Amino acid sequence: MNERDLKADIARGRRAQAELAETSAAFEAVRASLLSALAQTPVGADARVLKLHMSLQNLAAVREALTKTVAAGEHAGYARAAEDAIAEAGLTRG
Repeated sequence: MNERDLKADIARGRRAQAELAETSAAFEAVRASLLSALAQTPVGADARVLKLHMSLQNLAAVREALTKTVAAGEHAGYARAAEDAIAEAGLTRG
């Protein structure tokens, strides 16, 4: 690897770090919104509580799948890594 490739990798890493921070903040905002809605749900609204709880579980699974896909990187092939992460997170029918 030459110096030019190294500098390109460093720049790509810095961009990825910034994007990961933004993505993490977005996931946290959605999670906080779901938790707030759950806390404000009146007693007896069991269907809504279940839906919000499932949404929180799905959000966590999607976040984990995304993290695993990014960690695998392009060397493993993003498409294949995404398929594996989604299956591991239980986000497929089957």
